[in-house]
Amino acid sequence: MKLFPVIVQDAATKDVLMLAYANDEALEKTRATGFAWFYSRSRKKLWKKGEQSRNTMRVKEIRWDCDQDTVLYQVTPAGPACHTGSETCFGDKAFSLASLEKIIQNRKTNPKPDSYTNQVLGDAALLNEKILEEAQELVDARTKDEVVWEAADVLYFTLVKLAQNSVDLQDVVAELERRNKRI
Repeated sequence: MKLFPVIVQDAATKDVLMLAYANDEALEKTRATGFAWFYSRSRKKLWKKGEQSRNTMRVKEIRWDCDQDTVLYQVTPAGPACHTGSETCFGDKAFSLASLEKIIQNRKTNPKPDSYTNQVLGDAALLNEKILEEAQELVDARTKDEVVWEAADVLYFTLVKLAQNSVDLQDVVAELERRNKRI
C-alpha cells in the first residue's frame, strides 16, 4: 500500500497544524465527506480526524505538491489539532489577527458578562463611537509608540465590527487581494 505525507494547514491563518499520512482510500474519503481522513501506520487502518476527540477538520482545499508526492489539506479545524491538546502538533500558534478574530468570535458565540468585547459587540452605537474615536486618535498620533498603540485599537475595534456583522477577516483579505490586482 502506497502512503503519502499530508501536511495540514489552517485555511484562515495558514499555520501548519500537523503532518499525517494517507493512502488513496483516505484521500477519497476526504473528498467524499469534506472531513480529513488519514491512514494510521501504527493501527494499520483509516481514521477520521476527530472521530474520538470531536476535533474534526473540515477540508476546504486539497492540493498536491509539484512532485505529486505530498498532499496539502487546507482545513477549518474544530478544536486543537494535536492529541496533546495543543493547537498544532508543533506547539501553540503564534498570536495573529486571525487568532484575535477567533477570540472575538468566541465572545460573540459564548458571551461573558464581564467582557468588554461583549459590551461593544452588543452596543452598535458604542462600537461606532469607539471606531471613530480611535481612528481620530490614530490620525493625531505623532510618535511611533502612539501610532502603534492607536493602530492596535483601530484593528481591535475593526475586528469587533466585523464579528458584529458576521464578516470574516478572510473576506476583507480577499477584497484587498482583489484590489491589489488593479494596482
